[in-house]
Amino acid sequence: MQLKALELGSYFTYAGKQWILLDRRDDLHLCLAVEPVGSRQYDRGKRARFEESSLCAWLNEEYFRDLLQAGGKAEDITSMQMNLSISRTDRDCIRVPHVGLLSWHQRIHYDALIPRVWKWEWSCTISEGVHGKGLRCIAGKPATYAYYPPNHPDPIVRPAAVMKGEVKL
Repeated sequence: MQLKALELGSYFTYAGKQWILLDRRDDLHLCLAVEPVGSRQYDRGKRARFEESSLCAWLNEEYFRDLLQAGGKAEDITSMQMNLSISRTDRDCIRVPHVGLLSWHQRIHYDALIPRVWKWEWSCTISEGVHGKGLRCIAGKPATYAYYPPNHPDPIVRPAAVMKGEVKL
């Protein structure tokens, strides 16, 4: 069976991990890991921009390498455009090489499909803060969000990825 044959909200196993299919556009499928991969700091320093954070580096290096070693294929996962606002304009988006996080707005939009974890969970949003316009880390439980400093150790990480429809399950 291929990923494109699944209904939205379906669970599937890829590279030894369970994922949920949140959305599809053309042949690209937004998927979220069902289980968090533990607690991690967003950044060891104080960088607020996701693409510069140590969490982004970890997801796209170590975590991605683990997916490949567990049987995933690099060509199955495309770069991920993280839409950071409801407007969905290019100015409110960034691209990550393979694996990212849901934005705060995506988290709310797909809330009914996402399995509940009653711990703080990292996501991203747009900010106009000290670090200039760009991503800001945000952590939340369902229906409760609060800003945390990037080096806060407690929130969990639930990776998101965009997979191609031809992925064999």
